[in-house]
Amino acid sequence: MTKLEKLEREVQCLSRDEMSAFRAWFRKYDSDEWDRQIEEDVQSGKLDSLAEEAVAAYQSSDSISPPCGSRLRTSSGSRS
Repeated sequence: MTKLEKLEREVQCLSRDEMSAFRAWFRKYDSDEWDRQIEEDVQSGKLDSLAEEAVAAYQSSDSISPPCGSRLRTSSGSRS
């Protein structure tokens, strides 16, 4: 039996309360792992080409414009 199969059996034996606690723990664990991976990708330059492409599209007006009359909040909280 593999490690994963053992883990699957253990999870199937959890009570409702234990399963709820496990889900909460796993959501946080998975989120933290995702953040770690993104940070590694940023540091290694893996996302540079995507960022450059997005900036170029924005600068060439290929980006999606907000509907007429809409007002967007800026990071300072003011509207533009």
